This record gives sequence, structure tokens and C-alpha cells, in this order.
Amino acid sequence: MMDEETRMGFLQHLEEVRARVIVCLIAFIIIFICVYMLSVRSFEWNGWTVYYLWPDFYNNIPSQLFEKFKADLLPEGVVLLNIGGIDALVANVKIAMFVSVAICTPVFAWQAAKFFTPALYPQEKRFMAGIIIPVTGLFIIGALFAYTFFTPIALEFFYTFGDAMGVEPTMGVSQFLSWIIMMTLAFGIIFELPVFMAALTRLGVVAAESWKKGWRYAIIAFVIIGGFITPDVSGVTQILVAIPMTMLYFVGIYWAVRIERKAAQGELPDLDAQAE
Repeated sequence: MMDEETRMGFLQHLEEVRARVIVCLIAFIIIFICVYMLSVRSFEWNGWTVYYLWPDFYNNIPSQLFEKFKADLLPEGVVLLNIGGIDALVANVKIAMFVSVAICTPVFAWQAAKFFTPALYPQEKRFMAGIIIPVTGLFIIGALFAYTFFTPIALEFFYTFGDAMGVEPTMGVSQFLSWIIMMTLAFGIIFELPVFMAALTRLGVVAAESWKKGWRYAIIAFVIIGGFITPDVSGVTQILVAIPMTMLYFVGIYWAVRIERKAAQGELPDLDAQAE
């Protein structure tokens, strides 16, 4: 059983977690209400376009973003259906939640950092701080890759077959939005692969040589992953997923080799060394 001191420490940690979760929830709720109740409008002033927020429950920010998604990603001739009468409402709420989480990410990260960093040694703090920029940058690049390249090509490819068969191309509103969100998040996470590989090597879990030897198995795994996250049975979209993952894998090998070499030369601090 826990002694009294251990029990009190555990309860204090629980109370701190509760307080930080409440802060995150409050931030999320405030942002969600603002996103859902406001729209972005503009006017011209001395040749400049000035944007401002205005209350509008129906033509709100999620609705405006959805119009942007349709213009950028929906193949020509495809008709979106409001299935069940609530599909559009569900999509509207999903976009509002997605945008709210994205805006609140700095708050979530700050609260998590305030909770965990007191327990870390200085070298561990430096290690964590060093991966923030590459993690954030690679996620954004992956999300942009999905939005600007993969998603429009994949949707166009899918609906070309229906057009050739004389089938009217339709898609549910919620299905269209779920596809965009799933692909954006999936590629954002996929593009973290080099950081994941480099971090494991930095921590001494996987040697750079092991990454080099495993590249053939990695490619097979990437093709399988592509099959899981795409509904295409032709294998075309699987290949479109596997190609960037393979390139990222070799980038990860390069990072792992450099990190291992620097660690061997004593240019990096020892993460196992405890602070005085």
C-alpha cells in the first residue's frame, strides 16, 4: 500500500492534471464558440483588403472553409449530398472542432510542458526543445502535401472510373470532409517519420545501422500502411502514400547517422547523465 507521503504526492499530481485539463477545455470551448458563431468578412480600404470578424451563425467560419475545400479539392461534376438532412450540420461542427483544436494547440502544448518539464533533467529539456521545430514543421508540410497534392489527385482518380462507367458522381458531405481530415492528419503524422527515427537513435534504442538494414522491410510496411489509410483497391493511391514515406525513411536514416556520429564524437550531451 502507498505510504501517506506517496499518496499525497499522487493526489497533488492528479489535482494538477485536473487543473491543466480544465484550462485546455475552457480555451477549446471559447475558441469553438467564436469559430462557430463568427464569419470572416472583408472590405477594401485605400487599395488594401481588410478582413474582420462578424457574427453570422449560418455563413460561419466552418461554412466558409467548406466552400474553400469544395473549390480546391472536389472534382468537377461531383455532387455533394446532404444525406439524412443532418450531414451538413455534422460537417459544420466537425470543421469547427478541427479548427478549434488547431488554434488551441499552443495552449495544449504549453500546459503539457508546464506539467512534464519539472520532472526532466536539463539535457532532457534541451532534447525536447530541439525537436519542437522539426516536429511542427514536418507536420505542416505533410498536411499541405495531403491537401495540395494527394487529396485532389486521389479524388479525381476515384471519380474518373465512375464517369467512364456512366455513373453519376456523388459524395456525402460528411464523407467528403472526413476524407480531407483523415488524409491531412495521416500525412501530417507520416511526415514525422524522420524525427521518430532520429529520436530513437538519439535515445540509443535503434542504431543507425539497423535503419539501413531494414529499408526493404520498411518499404513493404509503407505499402501496407497505404492500403490501410486509402480505400483504393487498385494500388495506385497505396503507391502515392508509399513513395513519400520511403523518401522520408531515407531522410531519417541520414539524420540518424549524423546524430550517431555526433554522439560518438562527444558533440551531443549524454541523456543518461543525471543533473547534479
